Amino acid sequence: MTLRGKPEISIVLGEIDRNSSAVFLLDGSSILNKHSFFQMASRILPQDPPLISDNLDAFVDSISSGILDCEANKLYILWTCADIMDNNAPEDFKMIIECFNDIIIRVAKEETQLFLFLFGSETI
Repeated sequence: MTLRGKPEISIVLGEIDRNSSAVFLLDGSSILNKHSFFQMASRILPQDPPLISDNLDAFVDSISSGILDCEANKLYILWTCADIMDNNAPEDFKMIIECFNDIIIRVAKEETQLFLFLFGSETI
């Protein structure tokens, strides 16, 4: 997996139509493991019902429902410094990416597009 840095964030943001899209920024500079990921995600990402634990199944259900409740039909999650979690807790990172894959598939069935972009910290 290739994680990209700051210049690519500008490119991605420039391509997003903010009138018909929702953008969520996960600042990964403090995300070291599953626990800190859940702390950040519960503050930033749409949820229904609200996240109250580190349970991965509940995360998929809650975020999927939260995304489907958004008015936008295109949603973008930009995760900066994702390499920090990947380097510190690679198994946790892999599980979270698998969860996002499940969420993307679920919301696509309802004709909602979710895009996940991972950016590394090397140029930030």
